[in-house]
Amino acid sequence: MNKSRWFYIYNGGLAIFGILGVFYYCFVSHIVGYFNIATLGILAIAIFFILRGASFCLFDVVVRFFDKHKWIKRTYFSLLAIALATFFVYEGVIIGAARQEPRDDADYIIVLGARVVGTNPGRPLWERIKTAHDYLEKNPDTIAILSGGQGSDELISEARCMFNELTRMGIDPSRLIMEDSSTSTFENMTFSLEHIKGEDVSVGIVTNGFHIYRSLKLFSRVSGFDAFAIAAHDGEFGFIPYYYIREFFAFLSSPFTDN
Repeated sequence: MNKSRWFYIYNGGLAIFGILGVFYYCFVSHIVGYFNIATLGILAIAIFFILRGASFCLFDVVVRFFDKHKWIKRTYFSLLAIALATFFVYEGVIIGAARQEPRDDADYIIVLGARVVGTNPGRPLWERIKTAHDYLEKNPDTIAILSGGQGSDELISEARCMFNELTRMGIDPSRLIMEDSSTSTFENMTFSLEHIKGEDVSVGIVTNGFHIYRSLKLFSRVSGFDAFAIAAHDGEFGFIPYYYIREFFAFLSSPFTDN
């Protein structure tokens, strides 16, 4: 098979991958029910692959252009390599943070809210609730701060949803503190700290594995001391790529959004 045919196969594959990415974007946006930087990031990457793959239609023009301007070719591939390296390194850090073993006997755990469907927890939130329940059952002196406000499409606050589920599962309400004003991870940490009393306290953060690293970093920045991870399962397998891609874009935007 000659070089030209491999070029067509390679670029055609990229275009097909991009088209599949557009379908995945439509699927996630429909199920999640709102648009954010992560869903738009997925769409942008998909469009990039479509445009990049479609370049096989301009094969001769592209080749001649790169032959004439080799510095552009080198710059393009260098930037692409840096972007991919940054993405995979950060994803590795996220996965590593999620594998930390939680400590026992925390004074407080902060359970971070996630989407509520009507009055019921969505799958990521349900995984956080189950993980918090297991920790509270194992550590009877720990107090849980349930942190999450009410979104425009939610009938109750995320904190109230967690409270309802945990008390239904047998956790004493006196061990649960509701923080129902926060609308972002940054506010989760800031407002939850107002409920933490005493010095030299130990704090665990309960959230899904993909969200652990950024949550711990935000807590450390807001509080001035470190918390430890209590990682919940990520949820439905089909959404895991979306969650991890979302975290990458959230990481890129965090210096500008405090989120």
